[in-house]
Amino acid sequence: MRSFFLSKFFILTVFVCLLAFAFQIYMAFNFSYETFTVSLSKIEKKIESCGVIYKDEFILNFDAKGMIVKNMYPVGDKIPSNAVVARIYKNKDDAIKFENISALEEEIKDLESVQDETSSQNVDILDVNRQIQLNYVNLLNEIKDKDFFKVCEGKRNITLLFNTKNMLINKGVDYANFIEKLKLEKQNIESGINNPEDVISSESGYFADNIDGLESECCVQNVEKLNLEEFIDFIKKPISSYKPSNNYSLKVITNPIVLFKAVVPTNFLVGTKIGQSYKIKFKDIGEEIPANLYDMFIDIDKKYSLGVFSLNAMTEKLARLRKSDVEITVDRELEGFKVPKEALRVNNENEVGVYAVEGISLKFRLIDILSENTHFIICAAQPKDMSKIRRYLKNFDKIIVKGRNLYENKPI
Repeated sequence: MRSFFLSKFFILTVFVCLLAFAFQIYMAFNFSYETFTVSLSKIEKKIESCGVIYKDEFILNFDAKGMIVKNMYPVGDKIPSNAVVARIYKNKDDAIKFENISALEEEIKDLESVQDETSSQNVDILDVNRQIQLNYVNLLNEIKDKDFFKVCEGKRNITLLFNTKNMLINKGVDYANFIEKLKLEKQNIESGINNPEDVISSESGYFADNIDGLESECCVQNVEKLNLEEFIDFIKKPISSYKPSNNYSLKVITNPIVLFKAVVPTNFLVGTKIGQSYKIKFKDIGEEIPANLYDMFIDIDKKYSLGVFSLNAMTEKLARLRKSDVEITVDRELEGFKVPKEALRVNNENEVGVYAVEGISLKFRLIDILSENTHFIICAAQPKDMSKIRRYLKNFDKIIVKGRNLYENKPI
């Protein structure tokens, strides 16, 4: 009889142990959490994208086959209307001779300036020495950057400064005879040369020297033409496939409004106002240009939308650019919470948020997403709907990153 009770007691003990073990497994699966404490921080709102530049351009077509073309302005420089933007020389010898004539004219002008007593009055030789050193450093940088126009200008400035210094040191120096020799040399060159043909732009704007075939398609008035799907297909096609194979061409960007249209995450634009300041780094040219939000085409049901930005500067590289991968950064730091993506949940009311630990239970906290990357989302520190502020995520909330069977008021 005693053995019977012992066996029953043993079976009961085993059953209780198994039940406890099963309960531990259940608890491990349903009440085991990985948590993360959110804190308010300064956040740089940034995305990567790709887009196309829209600009109004006036094309200067001309036949220069077998001839030499010299641009008279650096690319990206602003030019007035009716300006000579290029010269066409019949052959290489003529081009070299005209370059020599230009150099002689500049040298004569500079020497006459130095020779004029009024130009050297109250000139401090120490200041001239400082200017020589400064221009020399600038010239080395311009040579390194291969900026032809600035190298020529720098060389001329240094020569002028050395002549000025010579005039100050040697008061008896007279450049008159040397100037006359230069003028005679200039006349001799001019006597055996063919006059070049001037290329004149009737339009003012920014000078550019490349034609990509999209000048009509990508003008400012067409910036709204393509919807999201059409625009994505457009930017997938290589820009080089549009390039014409006709004669030499130049162009002038006539409209000061230059736009950049890009595919951006919808949540990057939601809540943003027209005029918002940005910095856009064009990866294809390595330049960062200040910009403002010009327009946006948002489809709240889609992950991506279209943003249009007005560019606030013009450079040589930008004048030649049409399409580029970019990094777009909001030009101010935001205050917000950094939340692991794994913590995101949707409740029974189809609201997006996270579960936070409050006392001995869980509470569902709403969030407003500002931006995201591979592993984290950035949500606003202040809710859009202030009437629901008690339901929103707060500073130092401990949220559930990993856990099973989460629900409102679940005990922990």
